[in-house]
Order: sequence, then C-alpha cells, then structure tokens
Amino acid sequence: MAALIDLFARRVVGWAFSSKSDADLIIKALNMAHELHGRPQDVLFHSDQGSQYGSRNFRQRLWRYRFKQSMSRRGSCHDNAQWSDFFAAWRRMGAYLHQSMEPPLILQSGKRAHTD
Repeated sequence: MAALIDLFARRVVGWAFSSKSDADLIIKALNMAHELHGRPQDVLFHSDQGSQYGSRNFRQRLWRYRFKQSMSRRGSCHDNAQWSDFFAAWRRMGAYLHQSMEPPLILQSGKRAHTD
C-alpha cells in the first residue's frame, strides 16, 4: 500500500495497493491525489530515500505535475513521523478488524463444516 498524506490537512489524499512496492505503486497514489484534489501545482512532495522515489518515472511525474521533491536525510526517522504514525494506525486497525471477524469457514469434502 502507498499512501500520500497532506501534512497541512492531516489526511490521506491519495492511495494505491499492489503486491510490489515500486515506482508504479507510488505513481498511482500520486495520480489519484493529483486528480482528486484539483490538480494543484507547486506542491512539496517529501519522502524517504527509497529507490521508488528516486526512479526516473516517478521524478518525471513530479516534474509534469510541477511538484518539488524533498527527501529525508539518510537514517532520520523523524522526517517521516506522520507517515509512520499513519501506517502504525493502519496495522492496528487491521489487527482489530481481523480479531473481530468470525472464525473462517472450513470446507471439507465440498461441505461446509460447522464452527462453534
């Protein structure tokens, strides 16, 4: 999952899901944010130094949207604290939802087994 967070509004403005964390995933989330929020310009896009953010395709997309890129210092966990907080909450919510679900149904010989 990739999520883009507007630090001023303190909300997620774009997201995308994929089995791979690559530049295409980030670009999908960026496209969503750009289209849904009136195609803003002169936006500062901040990220860590992951390879997907330094890829040519991603940097070209930022240039096309007239966004400026900012990257955190190497080894600085404080630069992306809001992003880390969001994903920690996301994981907690997923664990909560998983625990509140009913036990899975077990199929045996084509018949549904009963659960207590």
